[in-house]
Amino acid sequence: ALLAEEYRMKQRGYDEHVPYPNPPPSDSLNDEFSQHLVTIETTYVHLPKAYRIRIENWVRKLSAPMPTLSWRRNRNNYAALLCQAIRNKDFREPFHRSPPDGPLQMLGAHLKVKAGEAGLVATNRFWTGIHKKVQKL
Repeated sequence: ALLAEEYRMKQRGYDEHVPYPNPPPSDSLNDEFSQHLVTIETTYVHLPKAYRIRIENWVRKLSAPMPTLSWRRNRNNYAALLCQAIRNKDFREPFHRSPPDGPLQMLGAHLKVKAGEAGLVATNRFWTGIHKKVQKL
């Protein structure tokens, strides 16, 4: 795993003897996750304190470094589901309790479908158009 990361860093132009002269390039999965975090941050403040604490615990868990694309996709699925749970004020599995200790588990197939649906609900034509305009600026 370490050799693969060194290879990727060399491909991006980093010298192994100089630690990160520039921040690593952004990828779309991290950008998507950042958008989910903004949504969470702006929508959870009106919930009762117990829910806010649980949500913050989940955000801490989801914000841990994710070394592979599959883990980042999984993290984003969790984040999309969390956004949906906050929006609907309906905290079902897995958000009915704080996140478990240890690494983040892969979502089951039924929850991945819900995460995909949550992502579609969160994006509509208006906001897509706004994001495109902002990116062109």
